[in-house]
Amino acid sequence: MIKKRLSTAVVIRDDLAVQSFSFKKYLPIGKPEVVIENLSWWGSDEILIFDLKSKLSKQEPNFSIIDKICEKKLSTPITYSGRINNPKDAVKVINSGVERVGMGNIIFNNSRKMQQISDMIGSQAVILILNCFYIGGKLYLRDLINNKSIPYSEFETKIESLSSFYSEIMIVDIQNEGSCGNFDLNILHQIKLNKKLILYGGMYNFKKINKCLKNKMISSIAIGNQFYFHEHAYQELKNKLKSNLIRPQFYNN
Repeated sequence: MIKKRLSTAVVIRDDLAVQSFSFKKYLPIGKPEVVIENLSWWGSDEILIFDLKSKLSKQEPNFSIIDKICEKKLSTPITYSGRINNPKDAVKVINSGVERVGMGNIIFNNSRKMQQISDMIGSQAVILILNCFYIGGKLYLRDLINNKSIPYSEFETKIESLSSFYSEIMIVDIQNEGSCGNFDLNILHQIKLNKKLILYGGMYNFKKINKCLKNKMISSIAIGNQFYFHEHAYQELKNKLKSNLIRPQFYNN
């Protein structure tokens, strides 16, 4: 059986780690570097950082926060996403000590930059983030920066054409992100790309998590809010899962 990952997700906004609810409402938790260090101590296979833009944000990655995190010299692999707009930014993030970068809105605005970034840091260091929701029998992508919803069918060909420039796809169910709802598996029925998937958003149901980990195309399940306040929550869930889970090493597909 292919070994899978149980990942943790941290949302940062205005230099604070926050509880996020559908990327619309936020409750502060504390310093990102402290939250992330705790998750690493608790044995997370991988930490996925979403550094969200707000009115106070600069138009570049939050290098101050990245440096504080990487100064901890954590053994847990980290993926950082947030305002990476060009190859120079991506290289600087990787050189800071982050293993991978996540790219999302770039497919709407300037997909050529994704190729340039991949050429500079390697496709194994890039993941594509798709913010999705399923409604009325159709799958949509959410452009978070421009506050638009776009039918997935309009971008499927482009996403496939860029597949050599990223190693995995993170599917975010933005309707259930941060909630006690359930990740909508209808999303997966619409995505037919030959890339390993990371699932995030509403992953609270143990049976659903276990079922997803048996899917050969799913490499990781990411969970956020429920792991922040109980140091044994991560290990308790990991011990319950029947699939083998390992700390990952990232290679090109």
